[in-house]
Amino acid sequence: IKAGGDNPGKSRIIGGALRALSYIKVDTLGAPNGTSTRVELHGNFERMSAERETLEKRIAEREHQLQQVEIIAATLKTKTRFPHHAEMVQRTQSARRNLSADLEQTRQALAAWQHKHQHACETIRLVITRKAHAGVEIIIGDKRVLLTEDWGPGTVQYGSQGLVFQRGKLLLAH
Repeated sequence: IKAGGDNPGKSRIIGGALRALSYIKVDTLGAPNGTSTRVELHGNFERMSAERETLEKRIAEREHQLQQVEIIAATLKTKTRFPHHAEMVQRTQSARRNLSADLEQTRQALAAWQHKHQHACETIRLVITRKAHAGVEIIIGDKRVLLTEDWGPGTVQYGSQGLVFQRGKLLLAH
């Protein structure tokens, strides 16, 4: 959302709620009298968070399964009088290879997810070219802040520890 389009200097969002996927640019946000104004950039954080949780759960499951296979393999080394011992050793080795391969693929998928998440954090932003007044609520993903004083100009982005506020007149194309 570019409030005011490409005509800088006069766009204002006063009161209500504005929601966008990844980008909001406005000159002035809120009003001096503290009119309730909320802006939200939701990105795909909910879906991305669920994806991360799924990958982390799968890694934990595969690591646990691999530990169990290692216990079985150690038992088969010390006790060789099981019926079908050779077949059990072969199945254990196959399970170890398959679990290790799946674990490696899942770890690579998690690394790719981390790269995608980092990119989303870098591209999702609120740009304020003049001022955001006290009382404005800013929500990006699962991070939220209520301004207690006037702020700006600058950008607000998602960060791992909270919202990152960067002051200054920035020339940011989107």
